[in-house]
Amino acid sequence: MQRLAIWTYGGIGAGLFSQGYPMMSKVLQGLSSTYYITLFSFVSVATSYRLPGCEIVSPPLWLKPGMLRWFYLILHFIWLHIKNGFKGLFAFWGYPSGFIVTCLGKILGIPSMVNVLGAELTYLPEVNFGLLGNPLRRKMICWTLQKCNALITISAFQAHLVKELGINRKSHIIPWGADPGMFPFEIKNWETLQVLHVANLNPVKDQTTLLKTFALLRRHQEGVLRIVGADFLEGKIQMLAKTLGIEEDVQFVGAVAYEQMQAHYQWANMMLHTSLYEGQSMAVTEALASGLLVGGTSVGILNDLPAACCIVTTPGEPEKLAELLMQRMPEAAFIARNAKSWSEQHNFDYTIREMKEVIQQTMNA
Repeated sequence: MQRLAIWTYGGIGAGLFSQGYPMMSKVLQGLSSTYYITLFSFVSVATSYRLPGCEIVSPPLWLKPGMLRWFYLILHFIWLHIKNGFKGLFAFWGYPSGFIVTCLGKILGIPSMVNVLGAELTYLPEVNFGLLGNPLRRKMICWTLQKCNALITISAFQAHLVKELGINRKSHIIPWGADPGMFPFEIKNWETLQVLHVANLNPVKDQTTLLKTFALLRRHQEGVLRIVGADFLEGKIQMLAKTLGIEEDVQFVGAVAYEQMQAHYQWANMMLHTSLYEGQSMAVTEALASGLLVGGTSVGILNDLPAACCIVTTPGEPEKLAELLMQRMPEAAFIARNAKSWSEQHNFDYTIREMKEVIQQTMNA
């Protein structure tokens, strides 16, 4: 097997339930069937965490300064490269891991690949989100996007943002598809709304628009809204639910282990995802695969999908979103089946197959 060094800021074996970003673990396991992977993670990985098919290198918890942690990883990488030789460098996120991978690739003559995922392509000053607000960091990100040997985005929405930065090069658009074995399609009934929202409570996800949209829907149809995700807004969304008079119809579940998510998609018949920004949104992809009627804002994968697969407005328009949802409710079964077709064409196997093709082409070149 060819040896592939994959770099990431985090997302593996850390955070709530030590599950990090669960889809990233699945992608790594999918790639490990073809490549011998060494993962370099800036965030310390739990000592009990194991990822089949992958060797994991991360700094110890006691090593605090960020620059020292990156230096620790770079030294380990160089030592392993001298010992065994890596055929390719791959980074999740364009900064800082993508910048480091591209620099190492140029210095050592190893092909570098960068998979942009989120905040590195935006800056939203109203909610203080994104990495492009800092001029130096913006230059480093743009250099990375231009100089890496292969650039992968997880949505056409992201690829468009790359071009808006003045980066005129090919982006390989590879969305992360849902696993049909974990999120099987089910025929739903929409007589009573069972609305699911999967996201941590924070300003970027704009749960204010979510609750206002649901409150407007409740004027026309009975329903329950279930919110799955940790609360980083200190109860502000719960207070808004009371203000809107819908507190009895909103369930705040909190964070759950990824293995429990299938039950929530089975319970729901609608997904509302009202973010101000997304790279893709796995929650949307999983909802599409599961047969839910999906409505939300034109960011991430919802910006890419045909109108026949979902119901979308620009961010921050609860009245318009609720109106469109009610107008198209009679088409719910038709829309869900169109979404199923898209999901089958862009499932998890598709993701791994496309990623392997880009990796192999880049290393061969």
